[in-house]
Amino acid sequence: FLGAPVDAHSVLIRYTLNLTNGHTYNIQFCRDCDDAPLTLTFNGTTIAQTVPRQTTVLVPAGAGWKYRDNGQSQGTIWRTPSFDDRGWSSGVAEFGYGDDDEATRLNYGTDPNNKFITSYFRHSFVVSNAALFTNLTVGFLRDDGGVIYLNGKEAFRSHMPDGIIGNGTLAMLPPTFGIDESTFFEGAIDPALLLEGTNTLAVEIHQATV
Repeated sequence: FLGAPVDAHSVLIRYTLNLTNGHTYNIQFCRDCDDAPLTLTFNGTTIAQTVPRQTTVLVPAGAGWKYRDNGQSQGTIWRTPSFDDRGWSSGVAEFGYGDDDEATRLNYGTDPNNKFITSYFRHSFVVSNAALFTNLTVGFLRDDGGVIYLNGKEAFRSHMPDGIIGNGTLAMLPPTFGIDESTFFEGAIDPALLLEGTNTLAVEIHQATV
């Protein structure tokens, strides 16, 4: 999944309090749609308040993806929004090799003891008011490692070595086992990578052993 908090829209509500000693105080709240105060003005003086945030899921777990699992290198152009992926297969996450917990089964080649190292995935999503997104968090379910690109730029890598990643790059050891196979590893993504309108998330998954 990919989620982000955004600033909420606000409405203005004014209160006048008449206290028992005869003094009148004017208090003005600017509240968001969840009724949490954004700003507080007390007799003309603004008091700083915590700005509330809303979380928007941009790419849910179980989303549909285009994917390529034929073992061939895709170079680097596949990461970009302009890449034509109409010839790729389509499927719904979770993807895997037949552990009975995936929605789409991937091809690993003809030899189960010599699997393709890398599989490639692409998903497009639409963002409105991209400038309002202040933080992006990704949850990455990977076996064994992988790299995430947002609009052609590397945004996050997990359980992968440093440096240039190619089709033959192995994920780091040890391979993913046990609870890690169902864990979404979280990381921060620069929200400046988001575009207004259509965005492209590209992911490559690498095996640690073949």
